[in-house]
Amino acid sequence: MENINLTKTEIIDLIIKYHNNNTYKVLFFIEYDCNIKFKIEVSNRINPFNGTMYFYYKLKYNGQLSDIEFFNFINDMTCIYQTDPEKVLMSLFKLLSYEEIENIKNILINNNRITNKYSHIKEKILNLNMAKDINNSIIVRVDEFIKCLDNEIPLSAIFLAGSILESVLLNCAMQNDALFKKTMSIKKNQNKDFSKWVLDDFIDISKEVGLIKQDMKMFCDVIREFRNYIHPHKEIKNGFTPDMHTAKMCFNTLEITFEQIAENIDNIKIE
Repeated sequence: MENINLTKTEIIDLIIKYHNNNTYKVLFFIEYDCNIKFKIEVSNRINPFNGTMYFYYKLKYNGQLSDIEFFNFINDMTCIYQTDPEKVLMSLFKLLSYEEIENIKNILINNNRITNKYSHIKEKILNLNMAKDINNSIIVRVDEFIKCLDNEIPLSAIFLAGSILESVLLNCAMQNDALFKKTMSIKKNQNKDFSKWVLDDFIDISKEVGLIKQDMKMFCDVIREFRNYIHPHKEIKNGFTPDMHTAKMCFNTLEITFEQIAENIDNIKIE
């Protein structure tokens, strides 16, 4: 990679620019793309004048705490995401080594050369506000999915597409536990834990509650059927020979499905 000289302030400005001035996306990039595993440490203090308790948060990395605090009236660290991203990054960068900041710069520049026409699917996932543990798991799969597409490995890409789809729908089901299980009971006369649901169940019930539309349900069913070809006997029997056109169709299906979920997640209901 060519050596591009940037000051710390210029690097911070680029990070903010490339992540649309969104503090959550900025910190996600630092933690997962750049592998800077910082923590958020909380403490509380009582105001001696009015007796009100305040919660204070500091970024922590390599045993060091940031020099500024973020505070809230309730114990909710998401107040950091409401803070100006420049203020947050300036505080975090003071905890990083020169080598770590240079690595962030190189990753930032490499990510934004627009050589990867598939990476924007991560943005679709970030817009779904998923539980952190599930989100982390999905991002790992998405990174591998993108690598398979970039390197033209269609069969693996197709299997990962099914896994990513199921992970996202599982998250939606967990966030709307009662609604999904009630709908499952009505539609399929079954009452079972999500660990026993299969992808077909998640797709059907997502359509029933209005999370996805009929058109995308049909495309999701195709991904589900493709994923079943992980069994060699089925693949050989049906002469399944996927190519990059098949893999790209799966990518497009995921992209549009995630857009529909983002649009409908706050309004889902039993039809």
